[in-house]
Amino acid sequence: MKKVSIITTKNIPQSYRNTKCVSALGMAEGDYVLFTCGCDLSYRAVEKMLRADGDVVYCDEKIGGNIFYKPDYSPHTLLSYDYIGPCLVKRNCIKNTGTSYEILKELSAKGASFCHVPLVLAEGNRVFETGSEEPVIPGGKASIIIPSRDNYDVLKRCIDSIKQKSTYKNYEIIIADNGSGAYVQEKYSALADKYVYERSEFNFSHMCNLGAKKAEGDFLVFLNDDTEIISPGWLEKMISLASLENTGAVGAKLYYPNSRKIQHCGVINISNGPVHALIGQEDSDSLYFGRSRYNCSCIAVTAACLCIDKNKFIGFDEDFKVSYNDVDMCFSLYEKGLYSVVCNEALLYHYESLSRGNDLTDKAKMKRLVSERKRLYKKHIKLLGNDPFYSRGLTQLRADFRPARKIDKLISFYKNIRLVL
Repeated sequence: MKKVSIITTKNIPQSYRNTKCVSALGMAEGDYVLFTCGCDLSYRAVEKMLRADGDVVYCDEKIGGNIFYKPDYSPHTLLSYDYIGPCLVKRNCIKNTGTSYEILKELSAKGASFCHVPLVLAEGNRVFETGSEEPVIPGGKASIIIPSRDNYDVLKRCIDSIKQKSTYKNYEIIIADNGSGAYVQEKYSALADKYVYERSEFNFSHMCNLGAKKAEGDFLVFLNDDTEIISPGWLEKMISLASLENTGAVGAKLYYPNSRKIQHCGVINISNGPVHALIGQEDSDSLYFGRSRYNCSCIAVTAACLCIDKNKFIGFDEDFKVSYNDVDMCFSLYEKGLYSVVCNEALLYHYESLSRGNDLTDKAKMKRLVSERKRLYKKHIKLLGNDPFYSRGLTQLRADFRPARKIDKLISFYKNIRLVL
């Protein structure tokens, strides 16, 4: 029979909880340590968690009357804040004393196995503990690659914002142009450190790959010409995350122009296909348990602003000429064991569709969008209807993180079939 040592901080003032947790851990003799984090868990709940296989086992929980449907193991989210909360930890895995959050971060860094039990087994009113570590800026040069064609005024605004607002100065700007007129070519060349020209039909993937071949930087930053920098520290924050060993691609939080309305804070892979998380929502700290506030692991990020270590760059698949090229690359990185992450501290405006127009209002573009989405799931069939960073307890039909209804599962099933037929 497995013995569990329970460490509870319920009814202990927040300012004393860390000290009490450390003291109790020193006396724990069980095979497992249960950190309740001030929440209630029944014996039956603990039994269900004990059946799971992992060095760390955690569950969904009700916080202040709202259910927190958690993602599966999300290392970058854990670095940002304690999304795990109540958990069982094998006692022999704990080598140092500390708070439960400190122990979880240490175990994550050492490669311990984490198992998420997707059941609501805990209830309380805990306050999230957040990471206090200052980001480590690795140094190195960033190559900012901007595909553009005959869009001088928009591109100039983007580059001016980079030069005027960025506090990280070790970068080069590369413009990849697929067919501007002679007059614009001259003006583009004056804006960039490097200017690459190749007259061809629009293929976003090819333009990005073309720019990447000319890059001298340690990090590649792919940036749409219709973006504008908001936060001065955007570049170093993204580079800091991209430098971590388990990181694939790093995305930024994008707002619609002159607003705090979210255009992108990571991609979720639902039955409608890949969509931008919380798109159209007014940004606030209260959006789904800090989802738009903290840096979070996710299945994919948009290449409207995407940073990646040059040594991890696998290239954009040029069969995806317009859409899903970024999602495809992130899926491929995930299949290699690398995690994409949205850096919610890196803020930009995105004047979406200024460069190409809107796919959803053009029948031919919409047909191409559907075709590329089918190609995406045929290439990554195991990710059809599957997103480890977005709980099945949440709706598969919208991007607003509302709880799923029973009928959602049936609708999702038929939509998943249509995506590959």
